Amino acid sequence: MEWSVKPGGKMNMNKITWIILLSTALLGRAIAANITITAGAEPSSVAPGEEFSYTVRVQSDSLGHLPEPTLPPLDNFTILSGPNKSQSFQFINGRMSGELIYSYSLRAASAGRFTIQPATIKVDGQEVKSEAVTVTVAQTPSTNIPAPMKNENIPRPGTSNEQLRQALEGKLFLRAEVDNKTPYVGQPVVVAYTLYAKKGLPLVTWGVSQPLPQFKAFLKEDLYNTERLTFRDVKLGSEDYQAALVKKIILVPTKTGKTMVDNLNLVVGLNVQSSERRRSRRSFGDPFFDDFFFDPFGRQAEQVTVPSSVIELDVQNLPSPLPGDFTGTVGDYTFTAKLDRNSATMDDLVTLSLSLSGKGAVESALEPKMPPIEGFEVYETKARVDKKITADTLGGTKNFNIVLRPQKTGEMQIPPISYTLFNPEKKEYATLKSSPIKLTITPGTAKTPLVIAGQSPGMSSGGGTIVEINADINYIKSGERIGMKSIRPLILSGWFLELHLLPLLLLALAYYIRRRRETLEGNMGLARRLRARGVAGHRLKTAVAALSRGDSNLFYTELASALRGFFGDMLNREAHGLTIDSLAELLRGRGISEEYISPVCSLLEEADAIRYSPSSHTTEDMRAHYEQAFRIIQEFRKKL
Repeated sequence: MEWSVKPGGKMNMNKITWIILLSTALLGRAIAANITITAGAEPSSVAPGEEFSYTVRVQSDSLGHLPEPTLPPLDNFTILSGPNKSQSFQFINGRMSGELIYSYSLRAASAGRFTIQPATIKVDGQEVKSEAVTVTVAQTPSTNIPAPMKNENIPRPGTSNEQLRQALEGKLFLRAEVDNKTPYVGQPVVVAYTLYAKKGLPLVTWGVSQPLPQFKAFLKEDLYNTERLTFRDVKLGSEDYQAALVKKIILVPTKTGKTMVDNLNLVVGLNVQSSERRRSRRSFGDPFFDDFFFDPFGRQAEQVTVPSSVIELDVQNLPSPLPGDFTGTVGDYTFTAKLDRNSATMDDLVTLSLSLSGKGAVESALEPKMPPIEGFEVYETKARVDKKITADTLGGTKNFNIVLRPQKTGEMQIPPISYTLFNPEKKEYATLKSSPIKLTITPGTAKTPLVIAGQSPGMSSGGGTIVEINADINYIKSGERIGMKSIRPLILSGWFLELHLLPLLLLALAYYIRRRRETLEGNMGLARRLRARGVAGHRLKTAVAALSRGDSNLFYTELASALRGFFGDMLNREAHGLTIDSLAELLRGRGISEEYISPVCSLLEEADAIRYSPSSHTTEDMRAHYEQAFRIIQEFRKKL
């Protein structure tokens, strides 16, 4: 159809009518556009540690703006990647449509039924919801497991070849073992992952599936990571197997209650006969091996995923009531104190070293509560850690070095210092005490005035004497008197009177600075609180630099250091040993509500997960966590 208007003429009314009708139709189509939102999980039933996808789709039957969805929280899952966004438009048979897709790759560590809340969009001011999505996480126990391990709920191997999977049940599995399923919070436990294979099974390749477990509720120390499987012969019931240790770690729980230890997934390669060779091969008498293995020709590699069982720990809270001087440290330790010298002068600085040594997560040990030390000025405590792992036991030494300045001379004494901790082996609190330490303080080495009397050169006999102090001051020579008439009295100068105010101002400033310094040196808690925000800001600046480079591991390490350092300074505690649970208890003791404590604990858990089990995060995630940390520091600076 072609429309035109002749010069000096008017458009035909029929043509105008067509334009109006077409415009009305197009406008009506835009208004009547049907926008929907849907959500789903694929697959909706998975095993612990198995990956699945969660997808949200916003669809419209017309070409136009597609509203961005508000995505639900995914707190019960580990986000492996996402959100990944894609958008497309189609024109089919005269109809135009658009689609906006957000997708995540997720993984669940623990078994159960989890509901993902609906995603939402805004359409003409109205909220439109997708359906809620239910994901079932269930571990399918392997059949034919040897009798000694029947009750361990060991999962079956996974492969797309169902016939092979059935043949491997009970013949190939990964066993996770823990030395203590009911530890106290802060008590280390050892977890070992061992691969068991039927003797003669032709394994040709293996590797740990990525991403690695994050162990969010724990601090982690690696004990053993193998680069090559070393098998040993073992007997399980009446059957012969080979076993190889794959990984061994130490986990320190940081929160109480039922806590899942993430499972580990191995990917192994097996030499499998082709179907043609199986039809023509001879029998070995064992249906398992006859079906797939022991043919020297016609083999092909088949990948099999071997998941470990998920271990649940019941982390115990420390017994009540807590002693009043309890430091929060858990372990079996000895405690000693020593000085770096037996005698000192008033000009010296003396270092008092407090040493905590033994078994436990020594890096998390908090500093002792210092008693008043008469005759000494006490400076800030600095800690140094020397971790050691002996026979799968975590331990070592943590030294707290305190600098002292003598304030008077004589025979001085450092009083006994107490350190109260919880011993998980004895299941009781213990108060350790150092021995008193004697110290002799003598005067400093400042020069004593040296007075020399005698006649100065050029003076007549019987003249006056001079005093020479350490040869620093020369004698005064006599000379002519200065005439008073040549001098204008300074008192008559206006600037002289104004100048007199400057020393007074400087004196007042010096007095204020001295008093402030004395106050801060005598009250290290106050000094730490005053500097807390500045130190945290410097660490956050380092985190921002890591964010700009896309280094998520360094970013979250600096973020955690900034938060722990800030709360350690504000609460006058050693930041190295400030666990999430102990921090929450300290904040509750200050009257802080759970509304403010919960975001702090959640952010520290996220940061610790990256620190101890590195993984990638998007720039948007990192920026959001940075802003959250900044807000937390601003809020708690006022609250504390």
